[in-house]
Amino acid sequence: MAARNSQVERSGGYFTSKRHNTTYDHISPLRLDMSERHILVTGAAWDSGVGYATATAFARAGASAIAVADLHGVSDELVKQLKGAAVQAGRSEPLVLSYQVDITRQESVQAMYESVLKAFNGRLDVLVNNAAHMEPNKSTLESDPDVLWRTWEVNIHGLISMSRAFLPMLLSTSSSSSGLCTMINVASSGALSARPTTASYRSSKLAMLRWTESLALEYCGQGLLTFCVNPGAIKTKISEGAAPESVRNSFPDQPELPGDTITWLAAERREWLAGRYVSCPWDMEELMTKKDEIVEQDKLKLRMRQGVAVNMLSAPGQRFTKELFALRQLLRLECTSIGAVSHRLSVFVLGFTAVSATHDTEKTHLLLFKDNPRGVDKETRPIRATSEW
Repeated sequence: MAARNSQVERSGGYFTSKRHNTTYDHISPLRLDMSERHILVTGAAWDSGVGYATATAFARAGASAIAVADLHGVSDELVKQLKGAAVQAGRSEPLVLSYQVDITRQESVQAMYESVLKAFNGRLDVLVNNAAHMEPNKSTLESDPDVLWRTWEVNIHGLISMSRAFLPMLLSTSSSSSGLCTMINVASSGALSARPTTASYRSSKLAMLRWTESLALEYCGQGLLTFCVNPGAIKTKISEGAAPESVRNSFPDQPELPGDTITWLAAERREWLAGRYVSCPWDMEELMTKKDEIVEQDKLKLRMRQGVAVNMLSAPGQRFTKELFALRQLLRLECTSIGAVSHRLSVFVLGFTAVSATHDTEKTHLLLFKDNPRGVDKETRPIRATSEW
């Protein structure tokens, strides 16, 4: 088995045991029926990008009408290719509309809304907010604040403007004609991890996760489903000039993976998954088997988990083993999450809010603070080190 990537692991990349770099049969658009569905995708100007791959997947799935938009516009050639993709897949040629729009300007978004509303006869089933911006990789003191803020203008202000403009159309379609009423916001695994020189981009994508969940809570009663997806690590235009070329060339995923995953996710209403984070490299068939686990434990949402942390003081090569064994043996509690970072192991254990550990050649001491109705219990539990660890 290949070694796990620590960065991928910290951002939830192994939530399913199987991961993908490109599309696969289970999510194939050819297995879907999106006939009579009307779709809008932003950030679709480049044939190598996630937005265009998503629009192509909807065309191959049989969508009747597709609107594509981008700050740079969408060329007639790409519109022609979208129509051709549908025909090659054995579907009817869809109505395809293209727009040049600045999603940070409300008047630009409103003009597109009025055009789409008329051309689509008031119907919109799926809105994919894919348009995004990434600032150059520089430290905070090296960066112009306006350059950093531009990332938030596009990724958050643009998301809000698109949502406010097209949400009424989604809700109207849901109530009048059994529309899918689905909004999919394209975020990043960077929302779940931190790295130097990318603070503005990663924090904007983190905000997108909370916005997606909040919108789901506000309008779920009217039929809205929202999802926040990580497209994967893909060499696209957004990172051009922002990340080093050596880094961009190492990205392993293909744009067809998020394109097909997003289309598959939108094709069927899954209320139980609404408001949550979905990573496109996950195996979707395996993800569906985790439904009960996700719902019962409220997973795939931003939460501050109550738990315990164990300081690692053991020698290199013995990290994690002794303290983790001690926790399991002494507490006899189920570990709900385990994550290893550097010399610290975080083990989230039901019922405990804090723990400190000291370790020497003789024994490990665990200092536990356990919630109870009367206040806080404090106790120290020693255990001798043995070769069995």
